Amino acid sequence: MSNAPKFKEQAGQFSALRHLVEKYPDLPSGYVICHGITSGSISLLLDRLAEFEAWREALGVPPEGVNLVTHGRQHSVEILLPVGDVVVRLWTVAEMLTVEVAA
Repeated sequence: MSNAPKFKEQAGQFSALRHLVEKYPDLPSGYVICHGITSGSISLLLDRLAEFEAWREALGVPPEGVNLVTHGRQHSVEILLPVGDVVVRLWTVAEMLTVEVAA
């Protein structure tokens, strides 16, 4: 028999997703990643910054509660949201303005 994680080990992830769907049914949907290897977390990738902002506002997360993640020249913004025993990483890719563009 395989040592791979069992489907039942993802029950917490599915419960967390169900909770979010029930509590925030009208918020934008995203690309959901939940894997058996990382059964304690879910990744919810949103298409646009405006969709991320809708979630941030609905969750009551202040702007300073958003994490900026930089990978070379690519940036993303994220909120780490505990839902039961699962941490949901709500995120999107962010275009960063240069000083010249912002001025």
